[in-house]
Amino acid sequence: MMSFQVQMVRRSILFFLIIFVSGRMVTYGEEVTLHNKRFEVTIQKDAERIYFGKISDQVKKICFTPPSGSEVWRIRLKKKDWSTFELTSESPSGERIVHANADEVIATWKGVLSGEEAVFNVRVTGKIESDSQISTWRIEVTDVNPKYSVYEVDFPSLTLGQLTPDGKDDLLVFPSYGYRLIKKPQTYSFALPLSAEYPGGAQMQMMAFYAPDKSGLYIATYDSKGYYKGFSGKPSDDGKTIRCWITHYPEDRVVQGKSYSMPFDAVLGSFDGTWWAASKIYRQWALKQEWCSKGTLEKREEIPDWYKRLPVWQLVWSGWQEGPDHGKMVVEGGTPSGVLPVEDMIKMYKTDYPGLPVTIHLYGWMHPIKGKHTDSAFGEYFPPSIGEERLRDQIKKLHDADMRVVAYVQGWLCSKEIDWFKEAGHKYAVMNEDGRMNRYSQEEVELTWMCAGCSGWHDKLVEVCKELADYGVDGIYLDCFSATGPQCFDKTHGHPLGGGNYYSKGSREMMEKIRNAVHKTHPEIAFIGEGYNEISVGEIDGGFGAISMPYGGIPMFASVYHDYIMYYANSLRPDNYDKRLVRFLYAHSFINGAQLGWYAYIGGYQSLRDASPYATYLAGIRTAIAKKFLSFGEMVEPPLIVNDLPSVRTPSWHGNITKDDIEFPAVMHSAWKASDGTLGLVFINITDSMQKVRYKLDVAGYNMPASKGIEVTKLGLDKSEPLGKYPGGVVEREDSIGPMEVLVLEIKSFSAIGK
Repeated sequence: MMSFQVQMVRRSILFFLIIFVSGRMVTYGEEVTLHNKRFEVTIQKDAERIYFGKISDQVKKICFTPPSGSEVWRIRLKKKDWSTFELTSESPSGERIVHANADEVIATWKGVLSGEEAVFNVRVTGKIESDSQISTWRIEVTDVNPKYSVYEVDFPSLTLGQLTPDGKDDLLVFPSYGYRLIKKPQTYSFALPLSAEYPGGAQMQMMAFYAPDKSGLYIATYDSKGYYKGFSGKPSDDGKTIRCWITHYPEDRVVQGKSYSMPFDAVLGSFDGTWWAASKIYRQWALKQEWCSKGTLEKREEIPDWYKRLPVWQLVWSGWQEGPDHGKMVVEGGTPSGVLPVEDMIKMYKTDYPGLPVTIHLYGWMHPIKGKHTDSAFGEYFPPSIGEERLRDQIKKLHDADMRVVAYVQGWLCSKEIDWFKEAGHKYAVMNEDGRMNRYSQEEVELTWMCAGCSGWHDKLVEVCKELADYGVDGIYLDCFSATGPQCFDKTHGHPLGGGNYYSKGSREMMEKIRNAVHKTHPEIAFIGEGYNEISVGEIDGGFGAISMPYGGIPMFASVYHDYIMYYANSLRPDNYDKRLVRFLYAHSFINGAQLGWYAYIGGYQSLRDASPYATYLAGIRTAIAKKFLSFGEMVEPPLIVNDLPSVRTPSWHGNITKDDIEFPAVMHSAWKASDGTLGLVFINITDSMQKVRYKLDVAGYNMPASKGIEVTKLGLDKSEPLGKYPGGVVEREDSIGPMEVLVLEIKSFSAIGK
């Protein structure tokens, strides 16, 4: 039964009460409060509006909203002439009501007005359990004026205040370009916008707002089916508040007069600690969802072992290429050292990465439209650009050299110039609101997005992947797969127009069809997507993309899902090329638990070869002594390094975002919980001099049994070294780490080792 105190204070309207100082009449309003011992949300009503009076942590007495409160929702409507207008929870209404039932609080806006015209009714409900740190909320929009369509719904729409003086130590966790930690968000002005679409750019459905040593506000949607939505933030002009909101795109969002009822919960709650604590709240919900139902990477038998052990990626172009910028050439293997025959390419990689089974990410193999580059015929891949027998021969030679091949396929884009599209494929293309086909223009060719809700496109990719598998490839990379596809408004596709969950549902159905069809004859093939987000977990084995952008980037996704999906590489577009940059890239990928390599945008590429000994060193640690942590472990909060360390600066990783250098600590570190219950601490010194790190670790925070104490072991490639036993489960140590070296510590409780 719901256990919370619902407080209703009704005060009579006092007529003729004159405040002599101001000469104004005061009208007392109403409020309802939803709370338990930890969290409180007050909905207030006055003469002009209904609003969130305060959202606060009861224990620490922290209020997340400013004294003026916060709006509750914003709704954009579309007219028949395609123009839009916006109404908010503070717009005039015919009637406004706040009240409470036995187990919920309810706010109702009846006859919300645009000018003199009633447009719709809105109902917001909130609930909380007595022992929960989170409350759940839903919104309904009903009795919609038939002249308008409910186009976008912002809910919750929260105005957040300042937790520290002037907000200087406030932090916002935001899902844009990976997850980023935004300092002083009320004055945010960086080049990367505070906006991201889900599923895609927003990898998960949550945000958080907190300050050091204060409680935090947890903001999320618990949507098990992956509906289209957007996450946004906008600082106020005075720099004292920031508005954060979640935009919902209703099904049939261009249909006039249709109501909207949110089909999942929005979640507001409080937490102690940092973004790590927020990520673990989300993980509790996430692991119960369909996308995690197949289990962890370590246990999933349908993921081939070679992929789980993959040490290093390299990008290679192999194909026939024509065009104004390229002339005409046959490419046996486009590599960091230029165009090479495949035999020479193998020798180069065997020299650069001795003892490692390098995996080739193969681009350019596919059939092109005559006179154009190989991206021109997406959807019509065969025969291969260099011929069927030649491609088979290349792949066999790579296999004979203990190398793997993952071949490129476009997951969502199709060429409008191929015969299949002209004859049948156009029926499965995404249509915009205006009835025109969605365009994706590229040099020399026009492509279009295909609709995830169409089984005809699924069947086409199944056909392509089955034929490609017969060439002997080890994996298939589906470009754009984990990116958000544009919303489709084609009435013939059988899905809702615009919003809905058909993209998420269709994506998963398509990958399940591909996986089942290919694995019938080629069970050792792995499937990789561009980027990664939660709705692709369980359907693709890994993803390419920014692990955590260096511009305030945090490994939030890894903290939730690292043991459920692999990921590799990092995003890079530098303006200038420092040879150290590649080493930092490898170190950054390594410490975040990612597979190494695929750094395609280093100028001249020679720096990749220069860094290959370091990549080989890191790959050996990742795939041998630290495998159960860095490949399969749950990422957990690392202990705090308490001594001062120097910093290291690198050139900008993305010159198109900012040309400022990036600063890293001399020693980066991470922590991991393995399936056997052991804890792993991994440190990497990214400087050319010896560094000492001093830290304190209490294993009680990692749910490890330590009634008798813990044992710390230094893991090594040649041998391991016991470092000591610590009664009570608390470790305080200082360790030295050599230049560019890695330190891996395994921590076991005495009870776990039978002592």
